[in-house]
Amino acid sequence: MMWQSFQETIGLVLAAVGALVIGGGAVTGFALWLFKLFGERWLSNRFAERLAAFRHEQTKELEQLRFEISKLLDRSTKLHQREFEVLPKAWSLLAKSYYTALGVTSALQSFPDISHMGQAQLDEFLADMPLKNWQKAELKTATDKDKYYQDAIFWHRLNAARATARKTAIYLLANGIFMPPGMKARFDQIHALGWDALTEHEINKTPGLPTDRTQQIKFVKEGEVLMKSLESDVQKRLWSAVATEEGSDKAR
Repeated sequence: MMWQSFQETIGLVLAAVGALVIGGGAVTGFALWLFKLFGERWLSNRFAERLAAFRHEQTKELEQLRFEISKLLDRSTKLHQREFEVLPKAWSLLAKSYYTALGVTSALQSFPDISHMGQAQLDEFLADMPLKNWQKAELKTATDKDKYYQDAIFWHRLNAARATARKTAIYLLANGIFMPPGMKARFDQIHALGWDALTEHEINKTPGLPTDRTQQIKFVKEGEVLMKSLESDVQKRLWSAVATEEGSDKAR
């Protein structure tokens, strides 16, 4: 469109001066001068328009890139912050679950000598025990008080260990997405070892079935190694995050 306007302008100028200029050479020279004058302007205008359009598109792309980078950084910051909150609690729950299951399933169990307690001592002892009131009443009149207590307390300890393990499992299920996949897998592995040991321990209490301690032994051997390794990695993960945050604060 601009080129057409340019051509029309030259045509009008040539028409206006055609009657005044004599000689084809003069007209041709004048036409070339006009073409050079208006052609350079047209090219300059076209270049300026294209350059402005290019800069506009480039600015839009840069702004979009800045937005995407800012969004990614914000997402990364929030993710690390959530991980920093989740890891300590997950470790606390797992440690409690691990050592509770370890104590409950251990082959070496110690029990108080109830049969030799006096009435006042027995009452005070039972006041702090998680037995039901009817169990406490039955224990006081039981012929073999030690056996009754050991059988009764077994299920309380087992159920308490299961409840702790279940709480850990639920927390890991709900918040494991904020952990590194490899670390989450080790949390699950340790939890599974403890749960299998508790299940085996319950089965061993069933009358008439042979006693098997395969899972308990596996829990002790593999669990200890995994716990130490996981503890070290959790510490490194948390403290490296602290160091990163402090470095970012200093940089600001």
